[in-house]
Amino acid sequence: MGGRTFRPATTDSRHRFRIYANLASKIEPTTVNQLWVADITYLRLSEQFIYLAVILGGFSRKVVGWA
Repeated sequence: MGGRTFRPATTDSRHRFRIYANLASKIEPTTVNQLWVADITYLRLSEQFIYLAVILGGFSRKVVGWA
């Protein structure tokens, strides 16, 4: 099969809900627990896709939690 690579949609920016400003871009943490950031992505396994959610500490940039 030489078709296009399948990529599941992870973001739909064309919605009716309010879009909030990225307030974290204005913060420069000076110690732990001042800022946490999160992201979600998908991983392709041999037979399926799975989603991975990660929370990072803004100061240390270490993983605080994942699921």
